[in-house]
Amino acid sequence: MNLDELGAPLIVYWDLNPQLPIDPQIIQRICDNLLTNRIFMLNLWDPSSYLNAGTSIILECLKNENINISLTVHHSVLNALDFTNFLPALKKILIQCDSIEQLSSITEKLQARKTNKFLTGISFVLSEQNFESIPDVLNLCIKSGINDIHFPIQRPGKNWKIFWLDPERKNLISERLRSISADQLNLTVHDPFLWKLFNPASDRNERGCQGGNTMVYISGNLDVTPCPLLPIVLGNLESTTLTAIFLSFERQQTRRQLSIPPHECEKCDELNICRGGCRGRTYVIHKTFDKRDPACTDH
Repeated sequence: MNLDELGAPLIVYWDLNPQLPIDPQIIQRICDNLLTNRIFMLNLWDPSSYLNAGTSIILECLKNENINISLTVHHSVLNALDFTNFLPALKKILIQCDSIEQLSSITEKLQARKTNKFLTGISFVLSEQNFESIPDVLNLCIKSGINDIHFPIQRPGKNWKIFWLDPERKNLISERLRSISADQLNLTVHDPFLWKLFNPASDRNERGCQGGNTMVYISGNLDVTPCPLLPIVLGNLESTTLTAIFLSFERQQTRRQLSIPPHECEKCDELNICRGGCRGRTYVIHKTFDKRDPACTDH
């Protein structure tokens, strides 16, 4: 499969907002579009302390379809519902947490819910306040037998401060990671520079930013953007469809912009490996694609 320019993405990220209920007919239309476009993976994120009605409708609509669903939820939801009702499409449940204290409090609950029917893991949201906990998170998960750990893509907004590791932080985390054997862990790390800390001897063999190509993002108000961290709106699903967005000039134009290396990176020896880093983070911070990723220190 040629992943350089896809007619439709493989992965859709969809965040639910409990304060913005969605018309069930619109949800049904979106779900039909996911299937029509043969989306391979749907990553749902429901931050509410109970399962959002919209989330339930999505899971019910898709439960018997040929799609792989990952669901990130608040820990209080874990024992409140029988998630086997949403098999076989539901493949993974991730519990959202953002502190080592939260993680410690839910490890027993996660262990109790281990099943062969779907994976259960954690989604640890990184920030300025908790980045030093990364090694502790790995150690606690290893000790508790939790193998699936996600460090999710950041979401820009008034409640989210865009975060990256400066050289001092990188060295601090890198030094502590050396003593941890994480071979048995299934780590999902989207930040290219954070990924490098976990895989210092490997190159992230990718084709650069895949926003709008292999992935798109649906926000809580149904705006569709290339990825959760790139706030360029390609359309809104209240008034259009995923199919129309995938075929749109806006998507094609964004993909062209993302395929061009940042002007500041043109002479960098690491460009073929780094590919300009996180283009969404660059755009949020600098409002342009011509600047290098602020997380880059190889210049």
